[in-house]
Amino acid sequence: MATVFATCNNEGAPDDAVRLISWAGLANAGDVGDTQSLPAYSEKTFTVTGTFSGSASCTIQGSNDGANWTTLTNKQGNALTFTAAGIGTSQDRPLYVRPNLTAGAGASVTVICAAHKFSLPGSIR
Repeated sequence: MATVFATCNNEGAPDDAVRLISWAGLANAGDVGDTQSLPAYSEKTFTVTGTFSGSASCTIQGSNDGANWTTLTNKQGNALTFTAAGIGTSQDRPLYVRPNLTAGAGASVTVICAAHKFSLPGSIR
């Protein structure tokens, strides 16, 4: 079990409306991304890519205390859990987020979170 540290930037939005958080190299069951908190950026969309070896499964989790984690859900109420490359926007707005590789061995999974300061046009709230 390893902690994968994130890199953060705002290359896509020089006006500071979007932050990109990337966790690269989730490899084995129990690997988690370090905890990130961007409370001013409430709308979060996660893109998960990479090699899902060993039946890898990546779950996006949230917490309001940094200790008790639960699986986030998309706007249809489905768990944000990926067994292949995909994208999903969380309907939940916890204080902290992180990816967790809940299954797999020898994978190479990257998670990128686009955190928006404002809800995207067309978002249902």
